[in-house]
Amino acid sequence: MNISATISDTIQSGLSVSKKLFALAEKIRPANTEVNKLATDIILLTSTLNSLRTTLSSSDGCRYSIGAVELAQKVLDRCREIFEGLDKVLVSLKLEGVRKEDLVLKTTNEFQRTESKILRVLLEACSITLHLMLHNLTISKKPIAKRSSMYTLDMEAEQHELIIHTLQTSRQNTIAFIEHLENGDTNKNILSSSKSNKLRKLKRPNKEKETKESNIRKERASDWVRSLIRDERNNALIALEFSPQTRKNSEGFEGIEERKLNGGDREVRAGVGELQGDGPNDLPSRSERMEYARGWPSM
Repeated sequence: MNISATISDTIQSGLSVSKKLFALAEKIRPANTEVNKLATDIILLTSTLNSLRTTLSSSDGCRYSIGAVELAQKVLDRCREIFEGLDKVLVSLKLEGVRKEDLVLKTTNEFQRTESKILRVLLEACSITLHLMLHNLTISKKPIAKRSSMYTLDMEAEQHELIIHTLQTSRQNTIAFIEHLENGDTNKNILSSSKSNKLRKLKRPNKEKETKESNIRKERASDWVRSLIRDERNNALIALEFSPQTRKNSEGFEGIEERKLNGGDREVRAGVGELQGDGPNDLPSRSERMEYARGWPSM
């Protein structure tokens, strides 16, 4: 499927879920802070996706590398999974025909579940990754030219590095929080399973069943976010020919060639003209050039 069409489908799914979340928040107010925040985060993410779609549809889209497009597709797939998961949660809450007190209690319990918290943090990681992509593209579009002052140039470079560093730090924080949730949930499962094992008779393990369960086991959310970071490090987001350093080097080379074509490397003296030996490759004829410079000998 075309990535622009995939983005459109993802945006539509996000808008549908956010609309339901806002409807839920209206029913359970004033206990609707978390629901409103999640709905707002989804709206902001769909806005970022819309910017990405516009960029990929324009001529600037060719600046992205193949690895960047694959990374965007990976994020889109995860976003759709998150929206589908949230939609199932909203359907299970049954907004119609339920007392407000019961709906508030069910919503609070649902948002306190580890799975729901992980979905929300994954949504944040997806948003950060898309912001990094768009920010890098914006930087690559800036022409390599002299700014009004060196102070302005240094300040822009410093701000660029600070934005990148802050976004990457935020994503690392999401990994730490997801791991905290995952480890806490794992510890609970270990405790509950150890208690139940005391009351259960020992059975021979079914190897076929264990293999099947291991095959369908999903990747940990924290590992998935780490894979995004690995993809960014192993694949430059911007195509090589559009990277600022490459453009700077190529423009410098073109400037040198242009000066050569305009005669910048040839020495032309007044009253003498372009004589053989004026070029940089004719250094052995320097004495001859000096004779011309002195003028014709008198007869």
